[in-house]
Amino acid sequence: MSVDSGGASTGNVHLTQRTFPGLTPERIDHFEFQVRDDEWVEFNHLWADPGTSLLAAADEPDSQETPDNVEASEKLAEWLEKLPRISTHNQTALAVGPLMIFELSSDEALEATRQTWPKLKHDQVKTGLLKTFAFARHPRVLDVLDLGARDRSKMVREYAYGYLQNYAMRDFRNPKHDYAAWRRGNADDPVEEVLEANCRWLVSQLREQKPVNRQ
Repeated sequence: MSVDSGGASTGNVHLTQRTFPGLTPERIDHFEFQVRDDEWVEFNHLWADPGTSLLAAADEPDSQETPDNVEASEKLAEWLEKLPRISTHNQTALAVGPLMIFELSSDEALEATRQTWPKLKHDQVKTGLLKTFAFARHPRVLDVLDLGARDRSKMVREYAYGYLQNYAMRDFRNPKHDYAAWRRGNADDPVEEVLEANCRWLVSQLREQKPVNRQ
């Protein structure tokens, strides 16, 4: 029986990673890939509060379409002050981090994290931020994981490598995989393209594996 051990998704690409405890390569007869077409459907102006008027909500302007640059700058400044004061992993990953990426745009959330990263005194806060962006499937997740992958702390680096494996399809804790080289080849690409390209790389690696001789 397989066990869900994580995954990643972005845009229209979703990857689920499963492990099979106790299953050795010698016991595998063959593997195959199955695909299925999906149709993406979106429902706008649905509210969790049934008392909210959907017609009224539909008439309200979308704040993301008419951003207030002054307010955005103030929000970013607030988070630049807040993040260095955090001290625990759970506080970061389960409360403060999710609130930050809710209040800030994708680029602002990355900028807040990037600017405060050298000021963070606790490795647990850094790992909490990595988890925040990874669990949210954030558009700038690879940029934030790059901060972790290049951190001075071995614990933070390995934490980042664990999440990066969901996108790179390789474990950078293994010396044979060069993270710096991988990053240079993927840094400018959107997350969904990185995921798709590395899934294709993994398939090519599997195809090159020699079949198991059962005789």
